[in-house]
Amino acid sequence: MTLRNTFNQVAAAYDKARSGYPDALFADLKKAANLGPNSRLLEVGCGTGKATVPMARVGAHTTAIDIGPKMLKFAAKKCAKFKNVAFQQVSFEDFDGEPGSFDLIYFATSAHWIKPSLLREKCAKLLKTGGHVAIMQHLKLRDKSPLRRALSKLHREIVPDLQKPPQSKKSPERRVADMTANLAKNGRYAKAVVSHYPMTTDYTAKEYTALLGTVSYYIHLRKETRKKLFAKMEKVIPAHGGATEREDCVLILGRKKR
Repeated sequence: MTLRNTFNQVAAAYDKARSGYPDALFADLKKAANLGPNSRLLEVGCGTGKATVPMARVGAHTTAIDIGPKMLKFAAKKCAKFKNVAFQQVSFEDFDGEPGSFDLIYFATSAHWIKPSLLREKCAKLLKTGGHVAIMQHLKLRDKSPLRRALSKLHREIVPDLQKPPQSKKSPERRVADMTANLAKNGRYAKAVVSHYPMTTDYTAKEYTALLGTVSYYIHLRKETRKKLFAKMEKVIPAHGGATEREDCVLILGRKKR
């Protein structure tokens, strides 16, 4: 099983533990992309609906896709009252949409699972001229706190070979630069606009390990190894007064020129 396919195993935990997105981000996106009831939207990797519900309130017709049936079940339940949202269990690679039919295609913490060239070119194919591609991404800020050093020590002791995806090793600035540079290739999009929404979330020890339990490379660990690591972490975190995650939630918005 690839890391991309792990989330469906933990759909309920994912829905409970994962952060959503700031209201200001959706307000800015709606205004910048000129969205309304007549707009057509495609959400790629909708998960349990963290971004689907706020976007559904725009009133536009939305097609939300994901590869995980359990994830889709959560999202569909949340969106039951919205008649303008339809769900499909399909990957972006296999999604067969009408060319030039969408006003907005958006990725809420899912763009990094798509090959950059495919994202760029397929979005250009599916979007109307003047339509937008939006990438929403939670980017964890570098943390050199005593707690982080203690947790890093535990990881070196228990999971020294933890297999993280390449993007997790890049700085937030590098990841944003890479995503904007990808959209700039081939001249299909106007210069991307990047907006930043700082977020800070405090966690108890149990809450923090529950969050990590929804991260692909922790899900992929052997159950016994994960249990041992999390038990050790839950002893260390309280001594530091809990865990705090500081993130830069970014919105990268590109407009199709041709």
